[in-house]
Amino acid sequence: MPKVLFLTTALASGGPVAVVLSMARALSQRGVDCAVWGIATPEPGLQLDSGLTFRSLNLPKQAIHRETTRRLTEELSQARPEVLHLHSFTTHVHGVRAARAIGLRPTLVSFHDFRLGARRAWTCRRLAPWVDRVVVLNETMCRLYAQAGRYPPEKLFVLPNAVDTGYFSPGARDETLARQWGLGSEEYLIGSVGGLNHNKGHGFLVEAFAQVRSKLPGARLILVGAGRDRVHLEELVARLGLADRVLFAGKQTNIRSWLSLLDLYVQPSRIEADPLSVHEAMAMQLPIIGTDRGGLPELLGYGEAGLLVPPADPQALAKGILALAGDAARAQALARAARARAVKCYDLAEYGERLWELYEPLLD
Repeated sequence: MPKVLFLTTALASGGPVAVVLSMARALSQRGVDCAVWGIATPEPGLQLDSGLTFRSLNLPKQAIHRETTRRLTEELSQARPEVLHLHSFTTHVHGVRAARAIGLRPTLVSFHDFRLGARRAWTCRRLAPWVDRVVVLNETMCRLYAQAGRYPPEKLFVLPNAVDTGYFSPGARDETLARQWGLGSEEYLIGSVGGLNHNKGHGFLVEAFAQVRSKLPGARLILVGAGRDRVHLEELVARLGLADRVLFAGKQTNIRSWLSLLDLYVQPSRIEADPLSVHEAMAMQLPIIGTDRGGLPELLGYGEAGLLVPPADPQALAKGILALAGDAARAQALARAARARAVKCYDLAEYGERLWELYEPLLD
């Protein structure tokens, strides 16, 4: 039976599951037996680490669903891990109730975003007595959950996302990829990586790029990722007459190669907690523009490792893009600071030590 059981909403590609896998790999390297379960049906065709144990329960993933809680209680009763680590609000609700029913402790909860409205905060307060540690991604989130969720300081633990700064590091441009997609070395390439959804704010980036194009004719915008907003974004691009200057690359796995092509990385989100794509861009020593809400200011050293602009403001974003495109010295200074911050604060080795600081007392 696993010593540590990680439970997430569904086994899928993307940020939250990547965080779970980072934790499981780091603990496995220390000899801890880990298993990763998903409540809902997994993403079709998903490729996962062969060295870890995975299981999908194929249950409804709504936060309030009696059958899901009942089935999960049965499964946990059989598995009996030493530590249960829940990821996301949905698994928090089902997992804490199931663990409480069978007396399973300790139970940890990781939250990955800032969505903590009145109803969620009330639920967190109701379940708090059966939660032993609450793991958040940065000090900004820590303050939010301490206040709204009313978790005591001794239960809160800050563990930022991490990046492999050896793999994601400054290097040669991937010319093969550039030729494959028709991207010229003389073009100024602006890019963003992430799911094409409402919160990511890609529409604001497209609108900002329309303003940039008139003053920076050699610019091109690359959007790497898939999502339900793609059709809307393609319509916006066509309406603004940018179809020949905006590339929708779709979902990609070779993110390092795509980042190697960029002159500027932009994270235009309405709000973010701790996006892995920005960690990767920092490690690649790219100049970065991010929005000044959520966890991005903290991640970017409050402006020391990236330019911060207001969210949902295409004009301010366009101004920022033009400022860095027109000032190579400033752009490179920010890029070097971003790389240095990634190595110092967010490297995988540091992450492993910090994670063990959390887990070692629980596994004694």
